[in-house]
Order: sequence, then structure tokens, then C-alpha cells
Amino acid sequence: MLALIPLLLSLLLSLGNLASASVFHPLILFMVHVVGNVIATIVLPLIFLAGVMNMVSSFTGRYQVSQLADLLNKLSLGALGVLTTLFLSVISLQGLTATVADGVTLRTAKFLAGNFVPVVGKLFADAADTVVAASLLVKNAIGMAGVLTLLFICVFPSIKILILSLIYSFAGAVMQPLGDSPVTTCLSLVGKSLIFMFAAMAMVALMFFLAISVVIVAGNVTLMMR
Repeated sequence: MLALIPLLLSLLLSLGNLASASVFHPLILFMVHVVGNVIATIVLPLIFLAGVMNMVSSFTGRYQVSQLADLLNKLSLGALGVLTTLFLSVISLQGLTATVADGVTLRTAKFLAGNFVPVVGKLFADAADTVVAASLLVKNAIGMAGVLTLLFICVFPSIKILILSLIYSFAGAVMQPLGDSPVTTCLSLVGKSLIFMFAAMAMVALMFFLAISVVIVAGNVTLMMR
């Protein structure tokens, strides 16, 4: 993600999107850094801690902290929801404003070049349109390759976590008729914790996917406004 964004923003700059590139570069890097740190240092530890508490509660009747574990799971999911909403809102609103400003600026520059520069003004404007269209094609191709790479990176760990969750849940369900032991409850709770981890990973992948999509669409909208 951090390796792809500078390349896309450089291509966005080649399209004449000065405002979009200047807004997206610090904004996306800042949001990705903040979201990544919050999930790594707060959300995932909360999920792990909730899983440990559930295991302790299932193995001993003296220390019951299952309600606290449920609260931690709810807090982690709530934090994911808030981060996703904040991430998408900031990027979408700032990106839309900068894209409109770029479109108006480029349209004005094209009009001035075509009408007030004698002889070569119209030729220069047409040549600039050709270069911009070629750059847009390259940007979209690189953006699509980046999205596919991101999908490839995220899909296998996500599937692995989901399969492990299903295995633990299935093992707990199969063992329950043999006797309602603490091990049965523990297996089911581990499967539940893995589901929360899967949700966290899927949410991060979705945010990164939409961030790349916003950068790709920014150049397309600007070209349409020209």
C-alpha cells in the first residue's frame, strides 16, 4: 500500500491534478499510518485479550471474566467501525474537493491556451489532451494491478484465519455431545476470537482497497470535467 500510493500520485500529478496530489499524499499516508498503528496496538491486542479471558473463564469457575471479554470484543469492533468511517469520510470529502478544483483549473488553462495563444494554442491544447489520456491509461492500469496485488496479499491470510475458525468451531460442536467439558467451550470461544480477527483484517483490506479506488477515480473525474 505505502509503495503503491507514491507511484499513483506521481501519475496523478502528470495529469495536472496538483491539488489532488498535494492533498492525497500526506492525507493517505497519515491515515494509513494512524489506522495501521491503532489496529496493531489497540484492536488486535483487545481481541487477543478477550480470547484469553474467555479461555480462563471456560477452564475455571472461580474467575469469570466472560462479560469483560465480550465488552472488549465490542470495543474492538466499534473501534474498527469508527476508523473505517473516519478513513473513508476524510479521503472522500477531501478528494472530491481537490478533484473539482483541479478540473476547473485545467479547463480554464485549456480554454486560455486554445483561445489566447496565437497559432499554436489550439495545437498545444490538443497535444496536452493526448498526453493526459495516455497518462490516465497508465495510471488506471497500475491502479488495477495494485488492487489485484492487495487482494492477493490479503485473501490467503484471511482464508487461513477463516478456515481455522471453522475448524475450532466444528471441533467444539462435535465434542459437545460427548460431554460438555471446558475444552468444548474453549474451542468454540477460540473460533469466535478468530472470527473477530478475520473481521479486522477484512476491514483493513477494504479501507486500503477504497483508498486506491479514490485515487484512481480522482484522475478520471478530472479528465471528464475537462
